[in-house]
Amino acid sequence: MAPTATPPGLTEATRNSTTHWQHDLQALFDHAKDRFADVVWELNADSGSGVEEVWGHKAVVYARAPPSFQARYFSFKPPPIASPTPYSS
Repeated sequence: MAPTATPPGLTEATRNSTTHWQHDLQALFDHAKDRFADVVWELNADSGSGVEEVWGHKAVVYARAPPSFQARYFSFKPPPIASPTPYSS
């Protein structure tokens, strides 16, 4: 049985879709500060010309970063102890 060739339309659509997806991801990276960012890292430039900020979202970092990275860069604090209310027993 001869292998079936991919229709030219599908190949072009896949290429266009992939290119569009890559542009969308680059835009998300370039504008991360505007997209619900809640963490930031400051990177010193090798040339000493200044500091570059890299913004991100904790949920993405929690999902993707190894535990050693999380332990080093995030402080995990226990929730505050609630003070007793006048109605508590």
